Amino acid sequence: MKKSISVWLLFLLLPMIVFGVISCSATKPLPSVFENIVQPGVENAPSVEVVLDTTLPPAPEKVEVYEVINIFVDEEYANNTAKQLGFDGGPLPVKTGEYRQVFSYKSGNTVLEVNIDGYIAIRHDINLNISQEFPPDQELIDRAQEWFSTLGLYPDIVFDYVEIAPYIEVDGKTIAKMVKLRKNINGYAIAGSGVSVIIGESQEIVGLEAYIPELKVYTDVQLRTPEDALQVLKSYLSSSEGASPQTRECLVNMRAFDRLIINNITIQYKINGDYAQPVYVFEGDSINNYNPGVVEHFIGMVDAVKRDQ
Repeated sequence: MKKSISVWLLFLLLPMIVFGVISCSATKPLPSVFENIVQPGVENAPSVEVVLDTTLPPAPEKVEVYEVINIFVDEEYANNTAKQLGFDGGPLPVKTGEYRQVFSYKSGNTVLEVNIDGYIAIRHDINLNISQEFPPDQELIDRAQEWFSTLGLYPDIVFDYVEIAPYIEVDGKTIAKMVKLRKNINGYAIAGSGVSVIIGESQEIVGLEAYIPELKVYTDVQLRTPEDALQVLKSYLSSSEGASPQTRECLVNMRAFDRLIINNITIQYKINGDYAQPVYVFEGDSINNYNPGVVEHFIGMVDAVKRDQ
């Protein structure tokens, strides 16, 4: 008998870059690339053995930092976007005294959200089956790109590369995948950026994530070396304190494990707040001695900017 699950997805919206690159002068110090981001912290966490199973990437001495220029989203802009995407009527009301952060629209089982900083999300309340096998990834990619092109959003954008990955799993089986349409900047990927289309095994569209800020060149920065970045990561993972001095230099997706095998290191840009800044991204397999045989995917970022101490 088929099993199904009712999915109501609240998406974390991913930014994508439109490259209107305009030079301007830096007038204030750059904030931490991880400013206002909560860092996972575990008191008395074990010291992690770090094994490097790849080579350190080449790194230039300098790269550019970009200022993020968000569009101004008011009710008129949001209503026009909603109408373009097939949603009639005005936005759902907010509670009395509540400051509006997002314009929400509903049509049947579909919800559109247009955030005041330009984030856009579409989500569908649908049933996803577990019993069947997914079609080949290329079929899902073609379906996602074809559907996205019908929306008329950002028609002049040419994406640099496409990724596809599992998005929802139930009982160990994938029931939805995410097709990620991505841009590079100066040859580097932008962490957490792009347009993402979520699609089910029958090629039904589950939802969309998109964010399109303009970027202006802000300033040049010196890069720390890959060796230094690796040492920052090791130092954080060797600390048993929940909040170490490295928390502003390092961001990880997990902390409570015993061994890390790093198999990929890249330089990427990360958008946070008003800036897109370079980071070293460390990926690999994390192993917990209490769960032998269970391997989880580790992602750690280290601030790549060489800052004044």
